[in-house]
Amino acid sequence: MTSVLGEAAVAFLAVLDNYTFADLPKREVDILSLFPMTVAAVKSQ
Repeated sequence: MTSVLGEAAVAFLAVLDNYTFADLPKREVDILSLFPMTVAAVKSQ
């Protein structure tokens, strides 16, 4: 199992290497829209 998780982590980091902070959404709303459950939790507060 460790090799599967290790391989997944390496692949994940390889994808992130293709981006910079400038590629990230600039508004909080954009970021929250990537996580629908988080948006619902924030709205209920």
